[in-house]
Amino acid sequence: LHRQQCSPTLWTFFLWCALHFVATYRPGISRYNYLVVNYTAPIMFLSSLLLFLYFINLEIKNKKTIRIINFFASTTLGVYLIHVNPLIWQKYMKNFAVGFLENTPMLMSLKVVFAAMAIYLTCSMIDALRIYLFKVCSIYKYCDNFSDYLEQKMWGGNTQS
Repeated sequence: LHRQQCSPTLWTFFLWCALHFVATYRPGISRYNYLVVNYTAPIMFLSSLLLFLYFINLEIKNKKTIRIINFFASTTLGVYLIHVNPLIWQKYMKNFAVGFLENTPMLMSLKVVFAAMAIYLTCSMIDALRIYLFKVCSIYKYCDNFSDYLEQKMWGGNTQS
């Protein structure tokens, strides 16, 4: 990673994070938390957009860093699918962080960040194992063959690639 100054986009993201923190933990404002902390909250969308705009222009030249990023990028969909799976959600995820509410806002925030990192890393390793098993067992070859078969049956093989 080459040294880069903090862009206005990243500063704006940090400002959004500070607003999120204040709006979440300021006494008397808790009835409006749904506007700030839900996945569909405008502040979440804007934070995501700002991070996207920052990282789209980031230049990474170190090959080892690129390999690490590509590894985690290849498992991201798997991470999502694992941790929102209804069985996983009901048994492990639902209400697992309720105890965090008993802490101070700063400690709770740290616990949330570390829990999110642990969940992401655990799910990444599970999906990396899935990817490895798919390669070893040639599952991708079978998927391609099945896809070709369906294409023949549904469209008579007259599709353009």
